[in-house]
Amino acid sequence: MAPKLRWRTTNLHLGMPTKDFVKHRTKKLHERMKTCIDGPLEAMARANEIYRCCAHFWYEFPDRLLCVSHREAMMEKENRTGDFLNAQGWKCVEKKFFEKYNHLVSQHFMQMRFHQLARVSKQEGTILPFIDRSSTDTDNVILYQPWRRTEDNFILNLFDELIKPRRGGTRRLFLNLQDWQDIQFEYMTVFGCCPTLTQLQARVRKLRSDSIK
Repeated sequence: MAPKLRWRTTNLHLGMPTKDFVKHRTKKLHERMKTCIDGPLEAMARANEIYRCCAHFWYEFPDRLLCVSHREAMMEKENRTGDFLNAQGWKCVEKKFFEKYNHLVSQHFMQMRFHQLARVSKQEGTILPFIDRSSTDTDNVILYQPWRRTEDNFILNLFDELIKPRRGGTRRLFLNLQDWQDIQFEYMTVFGCCPTLTQLQARVRKLRSDSIK
């Protein structure tokens, strides 16, 4: 018997059912991948050490967190060289941003975005005005998530449930596309973030391979 999936009765996301929301966001993410900076995080994503999150993108809230994280990092003398953050300081910003938003983002993007926020804020005389999103490519930045043991166990358990024999049939060797989408949608429902199907499948293969060794 197939497991009961929570996403089929979950709340709407941006006015869309979970299934439609994930498909829409996955398409958007694939568009972003064509223009994203090929930095350390993207290399880690290709190695499936972390995953690209389909569910979250940059908007005004991360802008505020970035400014708060920068201000907190500036309070520590060792993070500054003169009036600016040094390399250690920006690593501190990365850490603080992740602690608050639970996502990783390119340090290069964070630096560019903060300097633009600070420049426009100074010109306008406000703390944090609305900034033109296209000017620092906020529409194309990718947010990343680390794989955790809880999530790993979740997708493995759901995979095992879906591959079990149904109604007295034989054990299946493979899952079909609908099965994988069910795992993806269920992951989104439970954890709020969402890997692409490709990364989800690769992660399950790796976990199953590691368990056999």
